[in-house]
Amino acid sequence: MIKGITPNRLFLWDGLGALLSAVSLAFVLPLFEPPIGVPDFALRDLALGALILSIYSLSCSRWLRRQYRYYLFTIAIANLAYCVATAFMLQLYQSQLSYLAWIYFILEIAIIVFLAILELRVGLKYK
Repeated sequence: MIKGITPNRLFLWDGLGALLSAVSLAFVLPLFEPPIGVPDFALRDLALGALILSIYSLSCSRWLRRQYRYYLFTIAIANLAYCVATAFMLQLYQSQLSYLAWIYFILEIAIIVFLAILELRVGLKYK
């Protein structure tokens, strides 16, 4: 445990954050599609990925009571893969992206990478 961070609480934070991302990507950002420069279908694809990660993390938070290491490593790697997918999308549409889109996605990637590192560190504490 790292300074009071339990695996279940970490899964809960991850799941709620991913749910917030999914809602933002699916319902809020499409309202601003022309100004931000990301097509609807790309936002929906990212939203689906975030929703899947949210379901996984919230399920672990609710029902997981042992073998934390495996599940923490799994979600950390999945989160990093989501960041790679987001970075690929940024590269693909870089000429169309507004500053608002860059700020949103760079902040999202930074938060997710921080969370993944935390998940790996907490996971290393469990056998």
